[in-house]
Amino acid sequence: MEAIILHAPGKRIGEITDSLNDQNIKTKRKIWTPGKAVNEDLVHANIILLYTDSSDRDILATIPDLRKKKYFSPIVILDENENEETKKTAFQGGADGYFAKPFSYQPLATSLKQLVCKKEMQRNDRWLKAFNLWLNLENRFVRRENHIIPLRNKEFSLLEYFIINRGKILTRNSILEYV
Repeated sequence: MEAIILHAPGKRIGEITDSLNDQNIKTKRKIWTPGKAVNEDLVHANIILLYTDSSDRDILATIPDLRKKKYFSPIVILDENENEETKKTAFQGGADGYFAKPFSYQPLATSLKQLVCKKEMQRNDRWLKAFNLWLNLENRFVRRENHIIPLRNKEFSLLEYFIINRGKILTRNSILEYV
């Protein structure tokens, strides 16, 4: 999974990126400057993290802009100082999640992964497709060409997770967390 962290210049986010990398979330840092257009490479991220504190809440104004530009990736706020006003502004703008320091990185990483999976499923509604396999997420069956393939619940969950994360290297722990 790939995450992009948008942050204001001068913010120290090395601990966050290192800890998320340890949890199998590849992170890229992008410096955000007010008034400057957001870079187009955000399209390729599975999740967008906005790092803020009470003094630079202007970064929250990028949330509606990202939504207008059809960025469907989940947007999550990482707040250095827990602030109810920041939280309210973030969710009103269209954020999908909010976490405040002190961060507990393993639960944070798990929540981020679940958000990504949930968003992927919402985007594709009831079906996932890989090659000539179709997964019906609502009725939990697999179809290949015109044949229905019976799968047990764990098998279905594994196949679903592999399709959602196709092309990515998955660790044993990430698979076990999902299934």
